[in-house]
Amino acid sequence: MIENIHIFGATTITGEYLKENIQSIFPKLNVFTYSRNNLNTIYLDLKDKNSKILKSKEEHIIINISPIWLLSEFLENSILNNKDIRRKLKGIITCSSSSVITKRFSINKYDKNLVEKLKNSEEKILRICSSQNINYSIVRPTLIYGSSRNYSDKNLNYIIRLMSFIPFIILPSNCGLRQPIHAKQLSRALLKILINMRQNQKYKSEIIALGGDQELSYKDMIKKIIEKLPSNHSAKKTIILEIPNRLFYFLFSPLLIINPKLYEAILRIGSDLAGFKKSFQFSYTDYEKFPILPYIKNNN
Repeated sequence: MIENIHIFGATTITGEYLKENIQSIFPKLNVFTYSRNNLNTIYLDLKDKNSKILKSKEEHIIINISPIWLLSEFLENSILNNKDIRRKLKGIITCSSSSVITKRFSINKYDKNLVEKLKNSEEKILRICSSQNINYSIVRPTLIYGSSRNYSDKNLNYIIRLMSFIPFIILPSNCGLRQPIHAKQLSRALLKILINMRQNQKYKSEIIALGGDQELSYKDMIKKIIEKLPSNHSAKKTIILEIPNRLFYFLFSPLLIINPKLYEAILRIGSDLAGFKKSFQFSYTDYEKFPILPYIKNNN
Protein backbone atom coordinates (compact mmCIF):
# COMPACT_ATOMS: atom_id res chain seq x y z
CA MET A 1 0.00 0.00 0.00
CA ILE A 2 1.15 3.55 -0.74
CA GLU A 3 3.11 4.96 2.20
CA ASN A 4 4.38 8.32 0.86
CA ILE A 5 2.09 11.35 0.84
CA HIS A 6 3.25 14.70 -0.52
CA ILE A 7 1.28 17.84 0.40
CA PHE A 8 1.78 20.92 -1.78
CA GLY A 9 0.50 24.17 -0.28
CA ALA A 10 0.97 22.87 3.24
CA THR A 11 1.30 26.39 4.67
CA THR A 12 -2.45 27.07 4.45
CA ILE A 13 -5.30 26.54 6.90
CA THR A 14 -6.48 23.46 5.02
CA GLY A 15 -2.94 22.15 4.64
CA GLU A 16 -2.26 22.45 8.34
CA TYR A 17 -5.47 20.63 9.31
CA LEU A 18 -4.85 17.95 6.69
CA LYS A 19 -1.32 17.20 7.85
CA GLU A 20 -2.50 16.90 11.47
CA ASN A 21 -5.39 14.61 10.47
CA ILE A 22 -3.21 12.28 8.42
CA GLN A 23 -0.53 12.04 11.09
CA SER A 24 -3.14 11.42 13.78
CA ILE A 25 -4.96 8.63 11.92
CA PHE A 26 -2.00 7.16 10.03
CA PRO A 27 1.10 7.82 12.17
CA LYS A 28 3.22 5.40 10.11
CA LEU A 29 2.68 7.19 6.79
CA ASN A 30 5.48 9.34 5.44
CA VAL A 31 3.92 12.80 5.09
CA PHE A 32 6.09 15.33 3.26
CA THR A 33 4.99 18.96 3.30
CA TYR A 34 6.26 21.47 0.77
CA SER A 35 6.30 25.23 0.49
CA ARG A 36 8.22 27.96 -1.27
CA ASN A 37 8.35 30.32 1.69
CA ASN A 38 8.31 28.44 4.99
CA LEU A 39 11.35 27.14 6.88
CA ASN A 40 9.35 24.40 8.60
CA THR A 41 8.58 22.65 5.31
CA ILE A 42 10.58 21.24 2.40
CA TYR A 43 11.40 23.91 -0.14
CA LEU A 44 9.67 23.40 -3.48
CA ASP A 45 9.05 25.89 -6.27
CA LEU A 46 6.39 24.36 -8.50
CA LYS A 47 7.36 26.78 -11.28
CA ASP A 48 10.94 25.52 -11.35
CA LYS A 49 11.39 22.84 -14.02
CA ASN A 50 14.16 21.24 -11.96
CA SER A 51 12.10 20.92 -8.76
CA LYS A 52 11.84 17.41 -7.33
CA ILE A 53 9.96 15.73 -4.51
CA LEU A 54 11.51 13.35 -2.00
CA LYS A 55 11.36 9.57 -2.50
CA SER A 56 10.08 9.93 -6.05
CA LYS A 57 11.26 6.38 -6.77
CA GLU A 58 8.73 5.00 -4.29
CA GLU A 59 4.95 4.87 -4.82
CA HIS A 60 3.34 8.12 -3.74
CA ILE A 61 0.23 10.30 -3.83
CA ILE A 62 0.28 14.07 -4.23
CA ILE A 63 -2.29 16.23 -2.45
CA ASN A 64 -2.32 19.78 -3.74
CA ILE A 65 -3.82 22.79 -1.95
CA SER A 66 -1.74 25.38 -3.81
CA PRO A 67 -3.17 27.05 -6.96
CA ILE A 68 -4.04 24.28 -9.39
CA TRP A 69 -2.22 25.95 -12.28
CA LEU A 70 1.06 25.59 -10.38
CA LEU A 71 0.39 21.87 -9.92
CA SER A 72 -0.43 21.38 -13.60
CA GLU A 73 2.82 23.10 -14.59
CA PHE A 74 4.82 20.98 -12.15
CA LEU A 75 3.21 17.74 -13.35
CA GLU A 76 3.80 18.60 -16.97
CA ASN A 77 7.50 19.15 -16.30
CA SER A 78 7.82 16.15 -13.99
CA ILE A 79 5.99 13.65 -16.18
CA LEU A 80 8.01 14.67 -19.22
CA ASN A 81 11.39 14.75 -17.49
CA ASN A 82 11.27 12.14 -14.74
CA LYS A 83 10.40 8.52 -15.51
CA ASP A 84 10.34 7.65 -11.78
CA ILE A 85 7.48 10.03 -11.11
CA ARG A 86 5.79 8.76 -14.23
CA ARG A 87 5.88 5.19 -12.86
CA LYS A 88 5.46 5.79 -9.14
CA LEU A 89 2.88 8.58 -8.98
CA LYS A 90 -0.28 6.64 -8.12
CA GLY A 91 -2.73 9.39 -7.35
CA ILE A 92 -3.37 13.13 -7.49
CA ILE A 93 -5.81 14.89 -5.18
CA THR A 94 -6.04 18.58 -5.90
CA CYS A 95 -8.13 21.57 -4.96
CA SER A 96 -9.41 23.73 -7.77
CA SER A 97 -12.18 26.28 -7.14
CA SER A 98 -15.93 26.61 -7.55
CA SER A 99 -15.09 29.87 -9.35
CA VAL A 100 -14.70 27.80 -12.50
CA ILE A 101 -18.51 27.44 -12.26
CA THR A 102 -19.68 30.60 -10.49
CA LYS A 103 -17.55 33.09 -12.43
CA ARG A 104 -17.80 31.59 -15.90
CA PHE A 105 -20.10 34.40 -17.09
CA SER A 106 -18.10 37.24 -15.56
CA ILE A 107 -17.38 40.23 -17.76
CA ASN A 108 -14.31 41.66 -16.05
CA LYS A 109 -10.91 40.59 -17.35
CA TYR A 110 -9.54 39.35 -14.04
CA ASP A 111 -12.35 36.85 -13.40
CA LYS A 112 -12.41 35.71 -17.03
CA ASN A 113 -8.68 34.99 -16.87
CA LEU A 114 -9.13 33.15 -13.57
CA VAL A 115 -11.82 30.87 -15.02
CA GLU A 116 -9.64 30.21 -18.06
CA LYS A 117 -6.63 29.33 -15.87
CA LEU A 118 -8.72 26.99 -13.74
CA LYS A 119 -10.29 25.26 -16.76
CA ASN A 120 -7.00 24.87 -18.61
CA SER A 121 -5.25 23.53 -15.50
CA GLU A 122 -7.98 21.00 -14.79
CA GLU A 123 -7.94 19.83 -18.40
CA LYS A 124 -4.14 19.49 -18.40
CA ILE A 125 -4.23 17.39 -15.24
CA LEU A 126 -6.98 15.21 -16.70
CA ARG A 127 -4.92 14.64 -19.86
CA ILE A 128 -1.80 13.75 -17.88
CA CYS A 129 -3.67 11.40 -15.55
CA SER A 130 -5.51 9.68 -18.40
CA SER A 131 -2.37 9.19 -20.48
CA GLN A 132 -0.33 7.85 -17.53
CA ASN A 133 -3.11 5.85 -15.87
CA ILE A 134 -2.95 7.94 -12.66
CA ASN A 135 -5.95 8.14 -10.32
CA TYR A 136 -7.16 11.67 -9.68
CA SER A 137 -9.70 13.66 -7.73
CA ILE A 138 -10.31 17.35 -8.42
CA VAL A 139 -12.16 19.15 -5.62
CA ARG A 140 -13.83 22.49 -6.36
CA PRO A 141 -14.50 24.01 -2.92
CA THR A 142 -16.77 26.98 -2.35
CA LEU A 143 -15.85 29.93 -0.11
CA ILE A 144 -13.19 28.59 2.28
CA TYR A 145 -13.05 30.09 5.75
CA GLY A 146 -11.56 29.39 9.15
CA SER A 147 -8.34 29.62 11.08
CA SER A 148 -5.84 27.07 12.31
CA ARG A 149 -2.89 27.26 14.66
CA ASN A 150 -0.80 29.37 12.28
CA TYR A 151 -3.07 30.53 9.46
CA SER A 152 -6.41 32.21 8.75
CA ASP A 153 -8.52 32.67 5.65
CA LYS A 154 -8.55 35.75 3.43
CA ASN A 155 -12.29 35.62 2.78
CA LEU A 156 -14.41 36.00 5.91
CA ASN A 157 -11.50 37.46 7.85
CA TYR A 158 -11.32 40.28 5.32
CA ILE A 159 -15.01 41.03 5.91
CA ILE A 160 -14.49 40.91 9.68
CA ARG A 161 -11.54 43.31 9.48
CA LEU A 162 -13.63 45.64 7.34
CA MET A 163 -16.49 45.60 9.84
CA SER A 164 -14.02 46.41 12.60
CA PHE A 165 -13.55 49.87 11.10
CA ILE A 166 -17.05 50.76 9.91
CA PRO A 167 -20.20 51.25 12.05
CA PHE A 168 -22.57 49.68 9.52
CA ILE A 169 -22.67 47.56 6.40
CA ILE A 170 -25.16 48.06 3.55
CA LEU A 171 -26.72 45.02 1.89
CA PRO A 172 -29.49 44.51 -0.69
CA SER A 173 -32.80 43.34 0.74
CA ASN A 174 -32.69 40.18 -1.40
CA CYS A 175 -29.29 38.48 -1.09
CA GLY A 176 -28.14 35.34 -2.85
CA LEU A 177 -27.31 32.06 -1.16
CA ARG A 178 -23.86 31.04 0.02
CA GLN A 179 -22.42 27.69 1.11
CA PRO A 180 -19.13 28.47 2.90
CA ILE A 181 -16.91 25.54 3.82
CA HIS A 182 -14.59 25.51 6.83
CA ALA A 183 -11.00 24.40 6.25
CA LYS A 184 -11.64 21.57 8.74
CA GLN A 185 -14.43 20.26 6.52
CA LEU A 186 -12.32 20.53 3.38
CA SER A 187 -9.40 18.73 5.02
CA ARG A 188 -11.73 15.89 6.10
CA ALA A 189 -12.96 15.55 2.53
CA LEU A 190 -9.39 15.39 1.20
CA LEU A 191 -8.55 12.80 3.85
CA LYS A 192 -11.54 10.67 2.85
CA ILE A 193 -10.42 10.77 -0.79
CA LEU A 194 -6.89 9.80 0.24
CA ILE A 195 -8.18 6.81 2.24
CA ASN A 196 -10.31 5.64 -0.68
CA MET A 197 -7.48 6.11 -3.16
CA ARG A 198 -5.00 4.11 -1.04
CA GLN A 199 -7.39 1.26 -0.32
CA ASN A 200 -9.25 0.88 -3.58
CA GLN A 201 -7.28 -0.35 -6.57
CA LYS A 202 -10.30 0.37 -8.76
CA TYR A 203 -10.67 3.94 -7.48
CA LYS A 204 -13.09 5.94 -9.63
CA SER A 205 -11.54 9.28 -10.53
CA GLU A 206 -13.86 12.26 -10.17
CA ILE A 207 -14.42 16.01 -10.09
CA ILE A 208 -16.35 17.21 -7.02
CA ALA A 209 -17.94 20.60 -6.37
CA LEU A 210 -17.98 20.77 -2.57
CA GLY A 211 -19.52 23.21 -0.09
CA GLY A 212 -20.30 23.48 3.60
CA ASP A 213 -23.28 21.81 5.27
CA GLN A 214 -25.50 24.88 5.40
CA GLU A 215 -26.87 27.09 2.62
CA LEU A 216 -27.73 30.58 3.83
CA SER A 217 -28.22 34.03 2.38
CA TYR A 218 -25.31 36.45 2.23
CA LYS A 219 -27.09 38.59 4.84
CA ASP A 220 -27.58 35.64 7.21
CA MET A 221 -23.95 34.66 6.71
CA ILE A 222 -22.82 38.12 7.86
CA LYS A 223 -25.29 38.11 10.78
CA LYS A 224 -24.06 34.73 12.01
CA ILE A 225 -20.45 35.84 11.75
CA ILE A 226 -21.24 38.84 13.95
CA GLU A 227 -23.26 36.76 16.43
CA LYS A 228 -20.41 34.32 17.05
CA LEU A 229 -17.71 36.96 17.49
CA PRO A 230 -16.32 37.45 21.02
CA SER A 231 -18.30 40.06 22.98
CA ASN A 232 -15.36 42.46 23.01
CA HIS A 233 -14.63 42.24 19.29
CA SER A 234 -14.73 45.60 17.48
CA ALA A 235 -16.93 44.22 14.68
CA LYS A 236 -19.56 42.97 17.15
CA LYS A 237 -21.45 46.30 17.05
CA THR A 238 -21.66 46.50 13.25
CA ILE A 239 -25.21 47.28 12.09
CA ILE A 240 -26.62 45.70 8.92
CA LEU A 241 -28.66 48.15 6.83
CA GLU A 242 -30.90 46.67 4.14
CA ILE A 243 -31.99 48.72 1.14
CA PRO A 244 -33.90 47.78 -2.04
CA ASN A 245 -31.80 45.89 -4.57
CA ARG A 246 -32.18 48.53 -7.28
CA LEU A 247 -30.98 51.29 -4.96
CA PHE A 248 -28.11 49.12 -3.71
CA TYR A 249 -26.76 48.42 -7.20
CA PHE A 250 -27.32 52.02 -8.28
CA LEU A 251 -25.25 53.32 -5.35
CA PHE A 252 -22.34 51.10 -6.31
CA SER A 253 -22.68 51.54 -10.10
CA PRO A 254 -19.76 54.05 -10.37
CA LEU A 255 -17.48 51.12 -9.52
CA LEU A 256 -18.27 49.68 -12.95
CA ILE A 257 -15.94 52.33 -14.36
CA ILE A 258 -13.52 52.68 -11.45
CA ASN A 259 -13.11 49.02 -10.49
CA PRO A 260 -15.09 46.49 -12.62
CA LYS A 261 -13.77 43.52 -10.63
CA LEU A 262 -15.06 44.94 -7.34
CA TYR A 263 -18.37 45.91 -8.94
CA GLU A 264 -18.94 42.35 -10.15
CA ALA A 265 -18.08 41.05 -6.69
CA ILE A 266 -20.79 43.33 -5.29
CA LEU A 267 -23.23 42.16 -7.95
CA ARG A 268 -22.62 38.57 -6.86
CA ILE A 269 -24.02 39.38 -3.42
CA GLY A 270 -27.40 38.94 -5.07
CA SER A 271 -26.46 35.68 -6.84
CA ASP A 272 -26.96 32.15 -5.56
CA LEU A 273 -23.52 30.55 -5.19
CA ALA A 274 -24.72 27.37 -3.53
CA GLY A 275 -26.27 24.02 -4.40
CA PHE A 276 -23.02 22.04 -4.20
CA LYS A 277 -22.38 18.68 -2.54
CA LYS A 278 -22.54 19.18 1.23
CA SER A 279 -19.48 18.35 3.31
CA PHE A 280 -21.26 16.08 5.79
CA GLN A 281 -22.85 14.08 2.95
CA PHE A 282 -19.50 13.58 1.25
CA SER A 283 -17.39 12.81 4.32
CA TYR A 284 -20.15 10.98 6.27
CA THR A 285 -19.73 13.21 9.31
CA ASP A 286 -22.20 15.04 11.55
CA TYR A 287 -24.03 18.06 10.15
CA GLU A 288 -22.40 21.31 11.27
CA LYS A 289 -24.04 24.73 11.26
CA PHE A 290 -22.24 27.83 10.03
CA PRO A 291 -19.96 29.25 11.31
CA ILE A 292 -17.71 26.47 12.55
CA LEU A 293 -15.08 27.59 15.04
CA PRO A 294 -12.39 28.73 14.91
CA TYR A 295 -12.86 31.26 12.13
CA ILE A 296 -10.75 34.11 13.43
CA LYS A 297 -7.44 34.12 15.27
CA ASN A 298 -7.81 33.34 18.98
CA ASN A 299 -11.47 32.38 18.46
CA ASN A 300 -11.91 29.09 20.28
